[in-house]
Amino acid sequence: MAVELVGGGQGRCADRGRRRQSREDEVRHRVAEERLRIARELHDVVAHHMAVINVQAGAAVYALSRQPEAAEPPLNHIRRASGMVLKELAAIVGLLRQPGDAEAEHQPQPGLDRLPELLETFTADPAGHEGADRPAAVPGRPAAAGATGAGAAHRP
Repeated sequence: MAVELVGGGQGRCADRGRRRQSREDEVRHRVAEERLRIARELHDVVAHHMAVINVQAGAAVYALSRQPEAAEPPLNHIRRASGMVLKELAAIVGLLRQPGDAEAEHQPQPGLDRLPELLETFTADPAGHEGADRPAAVPGRPAAAGATGAGAAHRP
């Protein structure tokens, strides 16, 4: 009788383990499907707007060489399309944020006052060689820019 109790307990334990593994597999599968859905949506949003921007930039270049005043409409279209894609990206990224990510939004973003540091990252010689190209100076003061523009200057 004791053997049956031990054997039955082991069987139930194995069943629980299989059910738990099955649930974990299902969760991983659903997460993978959701990631794929988000990746497709992100691609669709970005690809569409970038295609529009590409076509309009080509039209603006063409117009600039022939009728400079005709370049204004495509350039305005580029401005609107790029603004739309940025808003849509922000919305998608906002949906992806975890509840604890809110603190990251409140961290100060680097501003244009740190422009010399940014320029240094483009010209610094990682090996420390003498005579590496360095900007001589950044004349004047950076123009006023909103937080989005100033932060964008620091992104790759």
